[in-house]
Amino acid sequence: MRLTRSCPFLLLLAACHDSGGGGGGAPGLLTNHGVSGLSVVGRGELWLVRVREIEQGGLDRNGDGDTLDLVPAVLDLADGSLTDLGLAVSSSPLATVVGEVLIALGVPESAQGSSDLNGDGDALDTVLHVYDASTRTTTNTALAMASLAPAIGLGVVAFGVSESAQGATDLDGDGTATGNVLHVFDSRTGITTSAQRSITSRPIFHDHAFAFTTDEASAGADLNGDGDQDDTSILQTYDLVLGGGVSVPLAVAGIPLGALVEDWYTLADEAAQGQDLNGDLDLLDGVLLAVEPHLGSLQPTAITSFPSPLALSDGERLAVFATEEDGVDRNGDAVLDDTYAALIEPGPGTIFVADLPLTFAAQSLALTPHGVAFVVSEDEVGDRNGNGLGGESILHLMDAMTGTVTSIDLEALTLQAAGDFVVFARLETSGSIQEDRNGDGDVDDLVFSLLDTRTGLLSDTALAAGGGLVASAGALLIPFDELAQATDRNGDGDTADLVWVRHELATGVQTTLAASIAQVDGVGLADDGRGVLLVRESDHGPFPGTDLNGDGDTFDLVLHSFQAP
Repeated sequence: MRLTRSCPFLLLLAACHDSGGGGGGAPGLLTNHGVSGLSVVGRGELWLVRVREIEQGGLDRNGDGDTLDLVPAVLDLADGSLTDLGLAVSSSPLATVVGEVLIALGVPESAQGSSDLNGDGDALDTVLHVYDASTRTTTNTALAMASLAPAIGLGVVAFGVSESAQGATDLDGDGTATGNVLHVFDSRTGITTSAQRSITSRPIFHDHAFAFTTDEASAGADLNGDGDQDDTSILQTYDLVLGGGVSVPLAVAGIPLGALVEDWYTLADEAAQGQDLNGDLDLLDGVLLAVEPHLGSLQPTAITSFPSPLALSDGERLAVFATEEDGVDRNGDAVLDDTYAALIEPGPGTIFVADLPLTFAAQSLALTPHGVAFVVSEDEVGDRNGNGLGGESILHLMDAMTGTVTSIDLEALTLQAAGDFVVFARLETSGSIQEDRNGDGDVDDLVFSLLDTRTGLLSDTALAAGGGLVASAGALLIPFDELAQATDRNGDGDTADLVWVRHELATGVQTTLAASIAQVDGVGLADDGRGVLLVRESDHGPFPGTDLNGDGDTFDLVLHSFQAP
């Protein structure tokens, strides 16, 4: 059913670059949707909130006779509608994926009144359902989900089905019923099709295809030509244009990255492939290859790397890690243990590798259309910021056009991409350098800075930060620490809160959104600056202790949305 809820009042909370004060400037509108939430997940205009029944007035929202479940509601920012799906949802983050129009969610049979949702004679499974925001309808695929996150693309959901949970059914014809098999649900027809191929990794969507891995044992064949049938991660794609699967003769490790239209970049597992792909006379490495599945093209990139979820692709370029495990001492320190930032432009095939090693092997990269940011220890580059300390992590930027590496000469404790910007956290006091960058009269704070990778210009958010931020291409949500800045930012009469402040990247305009940050998974931000957040009733803004969801208490986290200024 569809709920149309609105709050009895609209909360207008505002601030615009008020480094020391607490108000004034362009207003921001925060709308209360009147429902308690445990967490939110989503993208763009579509957001799903998990509602704990017992915290929403003890109402049975999924009709199973109890009030013990998590029941999802979908907020569409396009029209402000909130749609209650009336089904229990799994608390696992792997079981819910939100696309631009579709939402794939796992419904636990045990929480849905012990209902047999996939017709296998028990109520022990988690069954995939698909919500379509264009029609506001939910479809039960009647298939038990594997413990792999599904993927969404072009109106299709790709997901693994557990043979054992699906009535111990052999779904891929290998004579066993113990694996997981790829299926695709087409929202236009409502039909789910089996790819009849075992799936051993979560599917990844790019452009018009899903990439995943399969195992040779279930296929009963040597899929990568190494003379055995015991490999468990052979690259596959399911092409939505062709309507079928393509097998790539390559044993891989980690998550493949899509680029341009047909290309995938993935790490070949030398040991499983039985080939020395980087010429270092061993079979111990992961070697990055460019793959074109339809042509069977496997092109080495001369980059040896390791599986990491921190490698990035924006569809046009990639930022990955390069290691010295290929035997090449890139920085001449006579030790082959360093890791570097690498930038790949798939079209021309250009590859740039920085000549300075990262501070940590797993240090995240920040990829923008203009380059990749990374940090290097002063042990490698000397005292770049002139503060008399050593060993700090110094921000560097590698240009996407030339590969030129520029030191920004500032310490970066964290870094994250946000459109054309790189956002990084740094302390006001760094050795002999002391800067009151938020104007509160001390130099004790953590403040986020911005590097515009188009122009190289630096700017500050001028806010004392109390934790990690949320970033999108158009805005930031910064957890403002009232106590650190001695500022009552949300107007509740104290300075004891952590408050979400939205910072518009294009203009620098800042808008206070809510008091008392609930949790990291209780907020979401779209590229255009709109978003959602959960607000704690007990200390919300100028109305602390207000029952925002009408259930008679003031102990809940309540869903709100906000528009761009």
